Amino acid sequence: MFSAFLQGVAGFGVPIAVVAPLLVGLGFSPIIAVAVPAVGHSWAVTFGDMASSFQALIAVTGLSGEFLAHWSAVFLGITVFLCGAGVVFLFGGIHSVGHCAAAIAVVGGIMALIQYALAQSGLWTLAGFVAAMVGMILFFLVVRLPLYQRQEADPANPSGVPTAEAEMGLFSALLPYIILIVIVSAAELWGPLHKFLNQIYLSLYFPEITSHFDWVVKAGFGKRISVFGHPGSLLTYVSLISFIVFSRQRYYAHGAIHTILFNTLKSGVPTSLGIVSMICFSMIMDHAGMTYLLAQGISSFFGKLYPIFASPIGTLGAFMTGSNTNSNVVFGALQKQTAELAKISVAVILGAQTTGGSIGSMLAPAKIIVGCSTVGLSGKEGPVLGATLKYGLVMTGVIGILTFLAVYIS
Repeated sequence: MFSAFLQGVAGFGVPIAVVAPLLVGLGFSPIIAVAVPAVGHSWAVTFGDMASSFQALIAVTGLSGEFLAHWSAVFLGITVFLCGAGVVFLFGGIHSVGHCAAAIAVVGGIMALIQYALAQSGLWTLAGFVAAMVGMILFFLVVRLPLYQRQEADPANPSGVPTAEAEMGLFSALLPYIILIVIVSAAELWGPLHKFLNQIYLSLYFPEITSHFDWVVKAGFGKRISVFGHPGSLLTYVSLISFIVFSRQRYYAHGAIHTILFNTLKSGVPTSLGIVSMICFSMIMDHAGMTYLLAQGISSFFGKLYPIFASPIGTLGAFMTGSNTNSNVVFGALQKQTAELAKISVAVILGAQTTGGSIGSMLAPAKIIVGCSTVGLSGKEGPVLGATLKYGLVMTGVIGILTFLAVYIS
């Protein structure tokens, strides 16, 4: 739950990098410590991190979020249960899965419903974050049931939580997340504020393009970007307010602002360059007619079995590029055009695409490398990838079968 919660606000390997050392500190092996958050956070990737992966899918396909949200949320809701069972199986095998089945079913079901409800109502930027937060609260209550109490707990400290006071209190540590919830919720739900923040947009006009092989891209405006209401802008407001609050509470050393800005640029620039490059790569393919040609080939080769492979294509994209965002950018338009040529539901196929990309996040070498570097496994990523690979293949296979059923039965 905690790794999914972090995915809701950060992403880009942060959940694994933060949770893995905590698990090592609790006594788990480094391989398990990295594999567990890798598997556990995957269901929250599409609608986590301000729904950046979902926003990318909207951008490259030109379809509305309302059109894409239903099947994306349905498949990702099923993935909630698969990730929960996978994490428990990693910890203690099939016996533990049976022992925790009720908790996985109840809490997982509530999280899946919350994620679906928020995504369907247009609040996909909050869907993964709020669902994971509610899941954390519910599990906090569930683990205190007699069925799930550890028999070897210390009678003087049955919760197992260290009793020593930390320098920063719990409320202060949670404050940035509270600020995030307030600002994002107000910006999305409070009509006057939402209108005020989204009254200024940036949009560029592009001329008509004709390729050497007579593939025509008509003239028109590109996607509109809200200057003050964009998810990136909201995160900036949260960061500034949190910095001011922590500065007044004297949690920062002298010159901390320079360290923060340097580390932000150091971590953000390579990621941004990678995302921009992948978007350019996808746009070149689409505007030259290459994506359409690939779609024709895939549609004719797989025929009616194509829906089974929609999810694995998304998983492969995340494995190759390191993120679901890049997977959606590279393969989103391809999957859309393939579905159109095959005359099957575009919404179902793209839901499977982004769900496969979410699952592929547990296999992405870039994320596993980050996690391994935090637990002393640098250069030994193979065993961790081996531990997550089987879960990723099973999950994407299940979604592939469900996609086939959704297309041809429902």
